[in-house]
Amino acid sequence: MGRYLVIFIWAITFGQSCSVKSQQPSLTTLYLLRHAEKAKDGGEDPALNELGKQRAMRLMELLEEVDFKTIYATDFLRTKNTVAPLADSKNMSIEIYNAHDKDFLQEILVENSNDNYLIVGHSNTIPGLVNYLTGKEDFQQLDENEYDKLFVVNLVELGVAKVQVLKF
Repeated sequence: MGRYLVIFIWAITFGQSCSVKSQQPSLTTLYLLRHAEKAKDGGEDPALNELGKQRAMRLMELLEEVDFKTIYATDFLRTKNTVAPLADSKNMSIEIYNAHDKDFLQEILVENSNDNYLIVGHSNTIPGLVNYLTGKEDFQQLDENEYDKLFVVNLVELGVAKVQVLKF
């Protein structure tokens, strides 16, 4: 009986300091959107039109409180100009990525450390990135006149994510 009492006291005394705490999974949040409205007469690389510039300002106001680790855009005027007001307000640079290459996401997926990322792309690439992150085929190419969707992906790990689609 004495031996069991010693074990019981030891367990109470040291058990709390030796207990394994359940760890909450990391939650990375990715904000993905198509560029804002583009000028019709800009050739292959048009800038934003007036509506697009207004939308870029709304995006800045909408996300001004979010602390981003990285802001990504493809190497086109319309994508860079969509996030330029936000990047400027946060004194951040815009990292360029290839719209058809998901490899840039590997850095985000490896780190997965409760950070926020903003990714601006195109009507035919952003839904594919969201599908890649979720492991599902829930989202299709955006309509050519659709500029107001913001996909917010809360990512635990590749294939384990919750998506909210906001309009701005």
